[in-house]
Amino acid sequence: MDIEEVAGLTAPPGRRMGHAGAIISGSSGTAQAKIEAMKAGGIHICENLGVFGELCAEVFQLPKTELV
Repeated sequence: MDIEEVAGLTAPPGRRMGHAGAIISGSSGTAQAKIEAMKAGGIHICENLGVFGELCAEVFQLPKTELV
């Protein structure tokens, strides 16, 4: 099982954001396109790093106390 986090969700449209901005072409390569492709492949996406631990506990079926 995989869990991923994708940066760039808040990047303004049309704005290049570092090296990742260089690979965006139209709607291909955007953060949202990457998220959709990964979800289609069965990867769990953490869109809010504040809940990363809870997502891991859910995906790996661990009690939250084991994540500390």
